[in-house]
Amino acid sequence: MKRKSSLEASVRRAKTAMLGILDDHGFDRSAREGLAVDRSGAPLPMYTYPTIEFLGQLDWRERRVLEFGSGQSTLWWAHRAREIWAVEHDDDWVARLREFSLPNVTCIFAMRPHVATGEDYVGVVPSGERFDVVVLDGLHYYDCARRIRQFFAPAGLVIVDNADFYPATCRILREADFLQVDMAGFKPTHRDAQVTSLFFDRAFDVPPRYERQPVTCVGGKPSISPFDSSRTIRVQNGNVVIS
Repeated sequence: MKRKSSLEASVRRAKTAMLGILDDHGFDRSAREGLAVDRSGAPLPMYTYPTIEFLGQLDWRERRVLEFGSGQSTLWWAHRAREIWAVEHDDDWVARLREFSLPNVTCIFAMRPHVATGEDYVGVVPSGERFDVVVLDGLHYYDCARRIRQFFAPAGLVIVDNADFYPATCRILREADFLQVDMAGFKPTHRDAQVTSLFFDRAFDVPPRYERQPVTCVGGKPSISPFDSSRTIRVQNGNVVIS
């Protein structure tokens, strides 16, 4: 009985710790406000939290971003990248982005004639424009992926949100010689776990923002292992000594 009680207490502590980490991400606040925000209320992309943490530690200041589907992610990118173009079909979000009047954001309104087919949707992006990051989080994922190279700059990244719902789209990008990394987990405002997939060009070259990479994750400990550099292990007076 005592062992069972101890186990139950351990499980309760683990659940409390996990809920605390979600709270540190801002999950509770996002749920209350119905918007993707962090704990302080700053905008977050509606990607999975592992994706947000990874992208947040890279230096995007000289990069151009094309989003198919705008939102809180546009505001997040606007504070990190040089230029953002957002293709949006929702009237409310178009109006909201224009109200912000962010100098490095260009909002392209994909009106009804522009969303009938994938070719129409992709066609709203002016010919000849090239972007270092392309985000698929709007309409016509499959057709956007098929045409990705026409507006994709070398050495960049394609982000596919809700990738677990789009296996054929992901296959197209793999067959186009992108390297796929799936980031599964919780995301702002959602009660279920999902997948945001990152597709890296083989020449991907975005540098880290900080000297240390990876940075300490939300809910993590900032300590560094003694074996992060050369060490000697010996036994002295019956004790293990690392020097």
